[in-house]
Amino acid sequence: MPSGVRVEGAVLEVLAQFEELARARGIEFRVEADLRIETHLPESELRVILKELVANAMQAAKRGGWVRVCVQPDPEYVLISVKDNGRGLSAPKLRSALNARIGGFGRLLGVVRAGGGRLWANSKAGKGSTFYVALPR
Repeated sequence: MPSGVRVEGAVLEVLAQFEELARARGIEFRVEADLRIETHLPESELRVILKELVANAMQAAKRGGWVRVCVQPDPEYVLISVKDNGRGLSAPKLRSALNARIGGFGRLLGVVRAGGGRLWANSKAGKGSTFYVALPR
């Protein structure tokens, strides 16, 4: 198993990639995390996960809204959540997204599962979504 990779670098790098778009749309990034937390997942794969989650949240977020990235430790997992205050998804659309086999979300699912992780979400149409990823520590 590779040595631990700090979540910090991947989170900051991915948010920097979206900084200009966020500023143009008036979207505020909120980070609630102990960025010293480590996972065994390679940093390149961690960036794939974060980039897809943040891209989806940015696409859904309302102009002048926010996207929150939260990283929390658990005895066995690193729990990453990305939440937006956007349009949200209906239950059928959420099920479809979580079962995707192609495209960005399909790739996200593949990386998460290959790394021994889990992915789930909560969403309410008109209220926003929160996507969660649990990655082994």
